[in-house]
Amino acid sequence: MTIRYWLAVVVALLVVACSGNEPVDTTRKAGAGRVGFVGEMSEAGEQLATRLEREGRWLRYGGERFYMVGVDMQSLVNAGPWALGSDGYSGDFIPILDALEAARVNKVRLWANTWFISPERLYAQPFVRRANGKYDLNVWDDAYWSRLRSFVEAARVRNIIVEYCLFSQYAQQEMADGTRPSNYWAAANNVNGAFEDTDGRTGLFEEFYKGTGGKIGDKNIIHYQDRLIAKAVVEIGGYGNVLFLVLN
Repeated sequence: MTIRYWLAVVVALLVVACSGNEPVDTTRKAGAGRVGFVGEMSEAGEQLATRLEREGRWLRYGGERFYMVGVDMQSLVNAGPWALGSDGYSGDFIPILDALEAARVNKVRLWANTWFISPERLYAQPFVRRANGKYDLNVWDDAYWSRLRSFVEAARVRNIIVEYCLFSQYAQQEMADGTRPSNYWAAANNVNGAFEDTDGRTGLFEEFYKGTGGKIGDKNIIHYQDRLIAKAVVEIGGYGNVLFLVLN
């Protein structure tokens, strides 16, 4: 894929992320405990729409330009409690979002594919993980998408932007040979037998961007990339506080 292609995709995703119907907030009003740039109340006491919008090369949220202060917390949705010890994360992301809100941090970054999480720690990934530990790239994991929506909604009512990273470089050999069992794109880690490393040197990098490295039926890896993009946009693109990062 060319740089021009990816730039076009980024623009398209940002437009989609900044449009659509905003889900109804049934928990907290955006603006409660606000950090100073979103959620203003009108004189009539009505909540103003709080969503990302483009203004040339700028972004606005809640109708105002704003400054994002963010943290990289890639695995909050994918990870559960640590089975072999503790790093302080119980799998409950609400206290963490509360702490970020209190610290005036207004953006958090997630990864769709948290390949670095060991299987015993993994809560879920976008695709179903079968009993043999391998993923089925033809079947979505509904529990993951439900948890992701809950996270985005909880972030939204706390005035926190969610940056959702769809793909990584996958350039290391260990990303293709099954050494990282949570990387669902590697042939060794999915029941579909795709996508294998074809040059033995650059991991899945060439396969991932040129559509080589095997197929699932008559569909190549680009089909499944597009499928994941479309699914993410449908599931969380309409919340108003989401922006998509195509490549880490």
